[in-house]
Amino acid sequence: MGMAYGREKRIPLNNNFSFIRGWEVSGKVNATINNNSSLIVTPGIGLVLGFQYDVSKKFAVNIETIPGLSTDIRFRSRGVDVSNLSVGFNSNSIALGLMYRF
Repeated sequence: MGMAYGREKRIPLNNNFSFIRGWEVSGKVNATINNNSSLIVTPGIGLVLGFQYDVSKKFAVNIETIPGLSTDIRFRSRGVDVSNLSVGFNSNSIALGLMYRF
């Protein structure tokens, strides 16, 4: 299970084109129950970067990615381990958004 929260700011570059930037904090929890039961908590922080094009007053298209930093904290009966420090950009997490304004 995971969750993320972020705040974005759009900086106009011209009439219909904007740069998107902001911060995002995230977290995931994973539980394994067997002979080696464990709980893995993955906190993270990322930087939202992207562009938005306003097609009209009601419609917009954007593309963004979130390079970030995260780590796995594993809780087991024999102790706590910190592993998988991840830093950088994942090309699989480029998002394309189609938006309608109410």
